[in-house]
Amino acid sequence: MPYKDRERQRAAQREWEKKNRSRGTQHKVWMFVFYPESADPDWREIAESELMLPFCVSPLHDRDAWTERDERKS
Repeated sequence: MPYKDRERQRAAQREWEKKNRSRGTQHKVWMFVFYPESADPDWREIAESELMLPFCVSPLHDRDAWTERDERKS
């Protein structure tokens, strides 16, 4: 609610900004899954330069394969 007194309004605005300044420092975490056979060959460059996304890459293991046991489980 606005104050009639301009100085009081400015003080309230400064107080609000001071209290809510930390809101801009919160982060959201996103996760993307790229499969080598379906991803663009230069996906890392696109993520870094065009989208400006910081990221880390988990290694692809040779045992990462969907088995019949996984199929029955799901």
